Amino acid sequence: MTRLRIALTLSLLLLALPAFSDYHRIVKSVQLLTARINGELRPVCTTTSVNETMHLWMTAAHCVGAGPLFIRQQPVSVVVVWETADLALLFSPTFAAPALRVAQEAPEVGDKVFVVGYPFGIKQPQLFQGYVSSVGMDIEYGHKYGLDVTFCGGNSGSPVVNERDELVSMIQAGIDSPQGCYVFAAGATLKEITDLLDVIQARSLPNS
Repeated sequence: MTRLRIALTLSLLLLALPAFSDYHRIVKSVQLLTARINGELRPVCTTTSVNETMHLWMTAAHCVGAGPLFIRQQPVSVVVVWETADLALLFSPTFAAPALRVAQEAPEVGDKVFVVGYPFGIKQPQLFQGYVSSVGMDIEYGHKYGLDVTFCGGNSGSPVVNERDELVSMIQAGIDSPQGCYVFAAGATLKEITDLLDVIQARSLPNS
């Protein structure tokens, strides 16, 4: 009877785990983005590896104007800023990480999604779970996905992945809650992400 209870408890715990099949690899693809402000490195956003070979990282465009940017205290340069889509690509000459797979199919309303990022600039990435609530929401930065997910400041640029560990969106904005976090997010569409990556594929590395 005791063994049966233990087995049942373990089964319930496994069912409660996130649906990622490769969560630890995904965490390696996500880093804290910092900027030098008044002589100090300060957390500003989250950034995601999108091309390991080219050392390319993606984040929200509104994250890149605070000052010189760094990943793991190593300087990075801005390659492309797409302001109307609120997306930017960064190049790190010294640091690369496994790139997230980009989804082939856009998410649908009701799909479960996961957000991994660095809220409040903390040193360990945090996991948030939610759902796609809209695929046609218009905000300041254009036509976006609406995401029913709670997250906090510093998550801009965080990847939104589906249950197959694929990148489908990126956190860009949210609606404030009294607790200082956000109760609803707006994310880049999959087409915006793939359009930006298609542009950079035809270009060589900066200064090469």
